[in-house]
Amino acid sequence: MHLQYLKRFYPDFKRKKILDLGSGRGDFLLECHKEGIDVIGLEPNSEYIKLAEEKLYNYNFKTKIIKGSGENIPFNDNYFDFINCTEVLEHVNEPSIVLKECYRVLNEGGSLFITVHNRFGLMESHYGILFLNWMPRFLGRLYIRFRKKERNTNKHFDKQKINEMHYYIYSNFKKEANNIGFKIFDARFEQINNPKLILNKKFKKIVIFFRNIKMFWLLKLLYFFLRFAYFNTFHLVLKK
Repeated sequence: MHLQYLKRFYPDFKRKKILDLGSGRGDFLLECHKEGIDVIGLEPNSEYIKLAEEKLYNYNFKTKIIKGSGENIPFNDNYFDFINCTEVLEHVNEPSIVLKECYRVLNEGGSLFITVHNRFGLMESHYGILFLNWMPRFLGRLYIRFRKKERNTNKHFDKQKINEMHYYIYSNFKKEANNIGFKIFDARFEQINNPKLILNKKFKKIVIFFRNIKMFWLLKLLYFFLRFAYFNTFHLVLKK
């Protein structure tokens, strides 16, 4: 599913150099291999690498998964055409360095698809708690304990606490990405501007309806509000 989503913004993956940064359990790697797309995984967690290799082996696929971090991507400058980085940036040690490394290894004109967690998202997806992101982090930790939602370290490979993860408001992330040299595009907003990109038929009808009744401005206003204080993550395409 994720690959089909990406194809709306980067339609030609064949014969391209693709990096899955933070490849995790290998879901995106498997999607790519099912469509004959070459992809390299980069993952710091040995347990995840083992799970990904087992998953790919069950489908008779082999791929290259390198143990390493986004702060030091082990490839030459201008090497990749596309980088996928989903549900990763909040967990790294130095997000600014990861973004700079992505910029370095991308070809001129290359793209990075990245999800960035919203500091004011309504539902905190790691803990499944409403309004947690609206609280100061010290209060959030107490509330997690009160709700008995602390993460089971025997169950989760990711053991970070809420105050150790990295969240952004949209304007701050955009400024940081622009300073590095990226052009930034909001994938959701691009779909509103161009309904042909929308896969969900009901949502497409809503967008077209607002356009037809000359109330597109209201839809955009609603979207900007939702982006600020509702969506858990920003879905962004960064172009070099």
